Amino acid sequence: SPLDNIVGPNGETGVGWILDRTQDDLYPRFIQNGGLDFTNPKNWRPTVNGLSTGSGNLDVDLVRELRGNVKYRLPIFEDYPTFLKTGYSVRDHKVELYRAGRRWSYIGRDALPNIPNFVTWDKLKTGRNLPYWEGAQFYNNGRLVDPTLWQEDVYFYNQNRIQNTNRTQETIIGYYGQISGKIGRFGYLGGVRSENTVTVGRVNVRARTLSTAAQQAADPVGSAIRDYLNPVKNAGEYTENFPSMHTWYDLTPNLRLRAAYSTGMARPSLANAVTGLGINETTQTITFGNPELKPTKSKNWDFAAEYSFGTASYVKVGWFRKQIDDYVRGNQPLGIVGIGAENGFYGLYEGFEILGNSNAGTAFTQGWEVEYVQQFRFLPGLWRTLRLTGNFTRLMAHGDYGTPGVYLTTDRVNGFIPFTANANLSWRHRNFSARAIWNRTGEYINAFTAAGSGRNQYTRRRSIVNAGVAYQFKPTVTFSIDVGNIFNASQVFYRGIADQVSE
Repeated sequence: SPLDNIVGPNGETGVGWILDRTQDDLYPRFIQNGGLDFTNPKNWRPTVNGLSTGSGNLDVDLVRELRGNVKYRLPIFEDYPTFLKTGYSVRDHKVELYRAGRRWSYIGRDALPNIPNFVTWDKLKTGRNLPYWEGAQFYNNGRLVDPTLWQEDVYFYNQNRIQNTNRTQETIIGYYGQISGKIGRFGYLGGVRSENTVTVGRVNVRARTLSTAAQQAADPVGSAIRDYLNPVKNAGEYTENFPSMHTWYDLTPNLRLRAAYSTGMARPSLANAVTGLGINETTQTITFGNPELKPTKSKNWDFAAEYSFGTASYVKVGWFRKQIDDYVRGNQPLGIVGIGAENGFYGLYEGFEILGNSNAGTAFTQGWEVEYVQQFRFLPGLWRTLRLTGNFTRLMAHGDYGTPGVYLTTDRVNGFIPFTANANLSWRHRNFSARAIWNRTGEYINAFTAAGSGRNQYTRRRSIVNAGVAYQFKPTVTFSIDVGNIFNASQVFYRGIADQVSE
């Protein structure tokens, strides 16, 4: 309790209170029934290390890129325009985190001055009139207002500066080759991209035996250096190739067929290379970053038919399939710390198991999409600016999602929404515009525990309607009014069966 900070002039402590819910369960009355008066700021003292600041922290995120591209039309196919394109890119990404948090303990005897006219929501609703202090009263512009009242934890500052300061660098070199062209009604664009990624992380390892409290008090700077200034480098490299091919065929002037195959990836977070080093003496494990972690990769197939009618109006039906490999799993065994001074940990932690992120698992997503766009240019007068767009998506999923031995399907994948639909009706005349938007989200599971479990939590299907109007006063100024969820459709959750409503 924050009331544990109450200390009387002669060291008295302790306070009692009653929570009275007879009038309001959400905001019960807070009534003192014993001990020092907690509304009196003279009865309060800061806790040990109660004044702290992170104002010295610094995050540096620097990205440098170099790109080059060349495109050439082949002269040998005059009737069938064909183009070759190639290029490269170099991307250097550095992240440096400098941590210089500081903290102080109060060494004065008298109470610190508070802000007497500060009103809190808690005070208004419960009557609990606690005093309030602001950190800027005592630490401002990078220094203490009165240094004689505070004693700094110098060991903490140096430990934090060394242990939590780290650097990561990721260098990506990519090349690609591409060919595109058209032969009569048939068009194509294809190619391959290759990327080489090198990741290096630098962090400090703490000593296995730390200095004692007495040593930290006598020599805080030297003790922090001996305990934590043991730099190690964590490096990894991988190369990935990404082929793709997009084709289309104009079956009629209004009907186009499309087919595509593509590949992609999601890179691991840079923080992975310098995961905060965790050492557990009990389980003999070390949690460390894994710069050799590969990206999560995808293979995508897309097929669609698009029929155009009128001006900027069309309907499109498509089917797609996505395969995702190499999910990132945490807390996985990566190896064993070796023997000797060159084991990467200054000869310490021999035989400890190294844990970190690793790649595993496969999942598939497939489904249908329908999109409709209609411009009502054929209507008379003001109505010709009406525009209607709509779409719906039906999805299915299955796979282990990075957890071998556990196979999940559509209704067991947390957060996977199998059905969505949207419609948007808009209108514009001169400087006025209006719109109405309808959205439908199907039912889905958001907390799967086990098949048939009564603890499985579901989000019920919901439809919401939003609307708005706007007036463009001049090119740079627009006034608008928007209303969200006009019919106040609530989001309802339930566990196990639909009758067991859950918040």
